[in-house]
Amino acid sequence: MGSPPDWENVPDEFKADLALRTNAGSVFFDSGKSDYNNKESPLSVRQSNPRLAMEQQPIEVFFSYSREDKPLRDKLEIHLSSLKRQGVITSWHDRQILAGSEWKEEIDHHIQTADIILLLISPNFVNSQYCYEIELPDAMARHEAGSAYVVPILLRPVAGWKNLPFAKLQLYPTGGLPVTKWPDEDDAFVDITEGIAAAVEALLQQRQQARAEFDEWLVRSPLPLPPESQPELEQWQKRTHFSDSEISEKISAIAAQRQAQAQRAEQQQREQADRIRQEQERLERERQEAEQARLAAAREQEERRKAEQARQELERLLAEQRKRSLAEQERKEQERLKAEQLQQQQESEARRKPQPLTIDLTRRKFLGLSSDRIPLDLIPIPGGKFWMGSPDGEGSDSEKPRHEVAIAPFYMSKYPITQAQYQAVMDQNLSSFKGENET
Repeated sequence: MGSPPDWENVPDEFKADLALRTNAGSVFFDSGKSDYNNKESPLSVRQSNPRLAMEQQPIEVFFSYSREDKPLRDKLEIHLSSLKRQGVITSWHDRQILAGSEWKEEIDHHIQTADIILLLISPNFVNSQYCYEIELPDAMARHEAGSAYVVPILLRPVAGWKNLPFAKLQLYPTGGLPVTKWPDEDDAFVDITEGIAAAVEALLQQRQQARAEFDEWLVRSPLPLPPESQPELEQWQKRTHFSDSEISEKISAIAAQRQAQAQRAEQQQREQADRIRQEQERLERERQEAEQARLAAAREQEERRKAEQARQELERLLAEQRKRSLAEQERKEQERLKAEQLQQQQESEARRKPQPLTIDLTRRKFLGLSSDRIPLDLIPIPGGKFWMGSPDGEGSDSEKPRHEVAIAPFYMSKYPITQAQYQAVMDQNLSSFKGENET
């Protein structure tokens, strides 16, 4: 940081602020505090990573000064060389205008595009019409709009500076002690450089945040960007300091990423569809196998049921057959028993009833017939009672009265009686025509 100031030559009103600055080793700007040596800050990261410093666009610093203060400006620019070497900043002043260029247009362009505007305050600056009436209002307007950071630097004492427009801003060197009043101007410029470094760090952080927010906005936006997004894109470009080519590269990268994501999503969808199809096929196979197993089990069960039904039917038929057979046997047995009973009854009745007789009339000596043998077949007629005669209102009078007659059992010829039989029994033949076998 350089050697401490000569406290004997420092005005009393500046000693407190200068002591705080010297002992704390910190840089104060606006209402915040930034540690220049913070290793996590964007500035420290850029210091440790030169490649990152090359990739990130440096902060542009604009010198607004009076030409009479050129020697002090040159010294300040020399002290800012460490930041330039790191690729953190670039600086611009009117001495860089090329021959033949419109100097006013060049100055207006850079004061409108610079990130940090250094106001090198001196009596000559306040006295300069261009510095005070043109550059200072433009710088303050950009500071108020938030598009640039204005750092007033008090080079030489200026009477009444606290009443000027820049007085509300953080003034360097710290404590408001002009550079020329410092015992060692290098210490003053170190203090200023550290203040500028803190401002640079704050801007880098803002830029990083803006770029992160821009990336998020770009990721959420439809691609290609619709025309109505152009004003918002321009605002993002101002905040992030991306060039047209950088934005085009980002859009192309996001488009490629989306295309890759879409391809991956499509591939995943195909794979998911294949997995779903395979799972459905597996489930369908399992369903078919289960259905086939169910049908087989149903068929087997139906076959067992039919077999059981057939067995039961066979048993029923066999039982009915056995029953019929037993019934038939029982019927036959009963018929046999009845037949036997009937036979026995008939035999008994036959024994009790007269039996048909065959009489050999030739053996009857009292007949005196000349033939050797005249058979006569007789059948027994059982005795009984019957009504003889006609009932009242029927028949003739000779059939009256109707009365009950009892007849004893007798025999009757089985066939009509022949003359020979009649002759053998009655010992006479009353027929008008003759013949032994005539009736």
